[in-house]
Amino acid sequence: MNRGSSYKDKEKWRSTCQKQKRRYYGKTAFQYSRRLWTIEEDKSILKRNLTDVELSQKIHRSVASIQIRRSRLKKYRIEEL
Repeated sequence: MNRGSSYKDKEKWRSTCQKQKRRYYGKTAFQYSRRLWTIEEDKSILKRNLTDVELSQKIHRSVASIQIRRSRLKKYRIEEL
């Protein structure tokens, strides 16, 4: 993870962060079709037994969609699945 405080040039820091994000999300982005979330998928997202990349390959969802779903589940306190 990049720390902004370690970069003197903030524009270079932003550029580096964007490159890392594209590389990370590019592994699974746009590979999978859209569909509704299942209760089993929600449970596996909240358990956090696997990394997001491994979970993405297992449930056939993008890393970004997994992170967004986890955030929404926590936001609406749907943790008692």
